Amino acid sequence: MAAQPTVLIVGAGFAGLSCAKALARAPVRTILLDRNNYHQFSPLLYQVATSAVDSSDIAYPVRAILRKIPNAQFRLGDVEVVDLERRTVRTDRGSISYDFLVLACGSTSTYFGNESIAERSYAMKTLTDSLLLRNHILSRFESADWAVDERARKELLTFAIVGGGPAGVECAGALAELIARVLRRDFKELDTRAAEILLLQSGPALLEPFAPKLREAAKRKLERMGVQVLLNTRVVEVRDGEIQLADGTVRPVGTVIWTAGVEGALIAEGLSEIAGGARHTIKVGPTLQVPGNPEVFVIGDLAAFDAGGGHQLPQLAPVAIQEGLVAAQNINALARNRPLRQFAYRDKGIMATVGRNTAVVQAGPVRMKGRIGWLVWLFLHLVSIAGFRNRMSIMLNWTWNYFLRDRPVRLVIGDSDRRLERLFQLPYLHRALPDLTEADLVAMWSRLRWRQIRPGEVILREEEPATSFFIVTSGEVEIEVASPDGAPHRLARIGPGGFFGEVGCLTGRSDGTIRATTAGELIAFERKGFIELMAHSPVVRTDVEAQMRRLHELKYATRPGPAVTVGQSGGHG
Repeated sequence: MAAQPTVLIVGAGFAGLSCAKALARAPVRTILLDRNNYHQFSPLLYQVATSAVDSSDIAYPVRAILRKIPNAQFRLGDVEVVDLERRTVRTDRGSISYDFLVLACGSTSTYFGNESIAERSYAMKTLTDSLLLRNHILSRFESADWAVDERARKELLTFAIVGGGPAGVECAGALAELIARVLRRDFKELDTRAAEILLLQSGPALLEPFAPKLREAAKRKLERMGVQVLLNTRVVEVRDGEIQLADGTVRPVGTVIWTAGVEGALIAEGLSEIAGGARHTIKVGPTLQVPGNPEVFVIGDLAAFDAGGGHQLPQLAPVAIQEGLVAAQNINALARNRPLRQFAYRDKGIMATVGRNTAVVQAGPVRMKGRIGWLVWLFLHLVSIAGFRNRMSIMLNWTWNYFLRDRPVRLVIGDSDRRLERLFQLPYLHRALPDLTEADLVAMWSRLRWRQIRPGEVILREEEPATSFFIVTSGEVEIEVASPDGAPHRLARIGPGGFFGEVGCLTGRSDGTIRATTAGELIAFERKGFIELMAHSPVVRTDVEAQMRRLHELKYATRPGPAVTVGQSGGHG
């Protein structure tokens, strides 16, 4: 008896799970691969960020979902290479061969090439994103409760949400309710009425796919809740404590939440060869197969399916679920030598909630708003969540929130705390940070940015503008400068606890090229934060001055020696 073909599904989102479930009775062996061991209900990520529900309520173990599917199994791993020729996917844990490959990798936030927005804004694409944002929002109020300076307090309590689609509108409404109904009672000595929420939309209207009356109803509701809706307003730069708009206006803002765009998640080497759709998506044919690779199917946010007139289908959960079903049917057909089915999307409508008792719903000719729309929104989201316990927990939380006007999940936990712990574990910072007072730390912590680095990634380039000071928390980077004859020369290596970027902060330009040699993580201070650090910490000031002198001597030595290793203190750039 011939072995059953192996179907490898990459991604346990709506599309991947839909496909795996639909293959339950197909004569195939299904492997579902994801970097996380849970499926997240993405439409409610904003409620995690605004303390309405707990993160565990919108996540469900993938293995539990697959228990009743005898031909399906789950593998945890991060995809590194997709070898289409050898039909193999290599992960960080090993390789998997396949007969059919289903790419359901989803999407990630896109910043349209704007590095300032990418580095200084918060996204809401993953559970980790939402937890970090929740920690950050609550921490801003804790910091504001300490702040003495009125201007600093105002900056801490100003939030800009960029993007007027459903995610931005729902986040703005939920954040406004959190502040007005919950945090106002928590912070007795803090005037939370000073908090500002800006919702910025580059186009002429919010919720552009909706009917005009529904758009206007959503806008009026947000404005009644105190949200400042700014239409035809585009953010061009995010700086420390402020944003710059396309018309040149600069507005003080302490937190930027980005919901303005997504792109396909081309997560592995080898996928760029078949990508050809807009925003890093992969073009597929009518049967969801990749042209030239009939054994490869692409579904969900990563798929560029022509909906007619050169338009792609929207990156929505209903689209992903329907594509997963059709991909499974076509794989089953191929395994049984039957004709394939062409995909045709059935539009079941769109909806968005705008806070308590208000939502807008559009399904074909049906238009609903206000309380009726809100009840429809509640019901459809509740029945779509994986797991009976999760549904009951969310229903209990929503009921609690509605009648008691409270949100019990306002805890500052998770990665922010672990990062703070790692910060204090760095030997160099043990010497530097004791010179700072608690008030200094509160003010400085809000200015930190965390950045993941990959091997070979260039962080700063010699003679290019640079205004950030970096501390290495893990991994290693190297400093490279141009010799008098123009040849590159490796000057030093910087490990955990070392720093670089001080020259850029002081002069505006990097004095060397900084490149990551391993994967790792950096803490970035904006120039203002670096100046404060220098002013308050004699240890940092002395070390920066010493390292600038030492590396200057190395750079301009007549016969440069081999690269030196910098451990607990070091700097350049």
